[in-house]
Amino acid sequence: CPNAFGDAFTVLVGGGDFVEGKYWINLIQEFCRVRETPCLLVPVPLEIQLAGHCNQGHYPGRVSDLSESGSMYYLNPITAFTDEHLRLIREGELINRRPATSPLYNGHLGDDHFSRLGSALWGKEIGRRIRLILEPIVQKSRIGHRVFRPAPSSRDGRTSG
Repeated sequence: CPNAFGDAFTVLVGGGDFVEGKYWINLIQEFCRVRETPCLLVPVPLEIQLAGHCNQGHYPGRVSDLSESGSMYYLNPITAFTDEHLRLIREGELINRRPATSPLYNGHLGDDHFSRLGSALWGKEIGRRIRLILEPIVQKSRIGHRVFRPAPSSRDGRTSG
């Protein structure tokens, strides 16, 4: 989340300590590499990015630059969060009960963390990507039989060519 780099709103406008953030991200990625464990980097979307200006240039934009792994191991869930935020807002409007804050966060409690709905969406999005990374690849041969082989892996998180 952005507070790993400093104050969330400062990070959104380009401030924060991305040097130290890079150090810790790379240390975690090395820990996973040594253990041949996939490491998925997922920046936490902020409520203000859903309801206000998206402002992704600094956060999570700069976070993706800190990673030493490929796109397969980086997931920006902001589109899924924005889509679900809009769906929930519209759902509330239909029954004349538009929420004052995003139902994906605990803003109604003065807390910026995910609500139960936000946590469920977070888990669903991360689980979907992890499943795609770890699930065996199914290929069809020329005669139509299904051939299973494990997903490609390597120590640096990239597929070997």
